[in-house]
Amino acid sequence: MPTANGDWRIFVASPFDVAEERESVNPLVERLNSHLNHAQLGARLKASLAEYDVPPGGRPGGPQALIEETIPFTEFDFVLVLFWKRIGTPFGDYLSGTVREIESAYTASQRQALPPRIMVYEKCEPYYLTTVEEAEQVFLLTKYLRELRTRVWTKKFRTGEEFRNALHDDLYKLISTAAVEAIGKRSAGEHNA
Repeated sequence: MPTANGDWRIFVASPFDVAEERESVNPLVERLNSHLNHAQLGARLKASLAEYDVPPGGRPGGPQALIEETIPFTEFDFVLVLFWKRIGTPFGDYLSGTVREIESAYTASQRQALPPRIMVYEKCEPYYLTTVEEAEQVFLLTKYLRELRTRVWTKKFRTGEEFRNALHDDLYKLISTAAVEAIGKRSAGEHNA
């Protein structure tokens, strides 16, 4: 649910192997906001990425503990998840910090009236495995994604441009549809008053 001033919030979760796609999120959000503004929908998107929104410093629980302390990722309208060939670094009882973020958002989505929408984008660009650790990461990721696809929305992409276009179009459709519905409800309420 957007904030009272029409801001929609998106949290970006991923391991470090999709840095290019993560870097493209803020410019994409700026472009999307321009389109939303041009359409006069009264909606605006704000992205939250750990590399920009978490202050530097250490915590006993490591980087993931600092992220969770700083960013309430269950309070977002969208949780954008990016995967390629890594599941990430183990965190507590979870396969990775990214998995912890997804599962926390999913649990919140089961309890809240207006839950965060979890959007998983899978990069399908070919790669070569050079270490046993890389093979283990791919195995764990493949196994996790197989199960995750039964619970949340997923989409595959091959190139950065394909990702940016798909994310822009998907978010625009979701936000503009919700904004138009909200405008309709406000208009109906004013008409009935």
